[in-house]
Amino acid sequence: MIEPYLPESRILLVDDEPGAIRVMRNMLSEFRELTFARSGAEALRQIRASRPDLVIVDVNMPGMSGLQLCDQLQADPELKDIPVIVATAEQLTSVESAALQRGAVDFVTKPLVPETSSPACDVICARANWQSVCTRASPQRSPPARPARRLLAC
Repeated sequence: MIEPYLPESRILLVDDEPGAIRVMRNMLSEFRELTFARSGAEALRQIRASRPDLVIVDVNMPGMSGLQLCDQLQADPELKDIPVIVATAEQLTSVESAALQRGAVDFVTKPLVPETSSPACDVICARANWQSVCTRASPQRSPPARPARRLLAC
């Protein structure tokens, strides 16, 4: 059996607000490889270049939104298996539904709380762990999709 080792996961954080990126960076400081993008277009370039294990993206950004980024990833056969967690301050189920229909694997509600015991951090860490274990078990194969589920606000 392969032991989970969270810090090996490569996570891309995408948000146009520097404060939100700081909070996410602090929440996930145990991960060795955190990268950041301030727009959907920048995120897409980074994803194509480095294929992160997990993408956490804000829904509302100028230019390419988080939902449009999900669409771009789903349209690319080489990128569609990269798991995306969508984060938004909107409390509408229509936003959650749109994100999940566009390929997001999880949904977290902002504001994210920088404490490691927050539900959002737990879900992000669990997803990163799942991705890391599956990738190390069979590097040629993508990990199986996990059912999406709704998470409560932090």
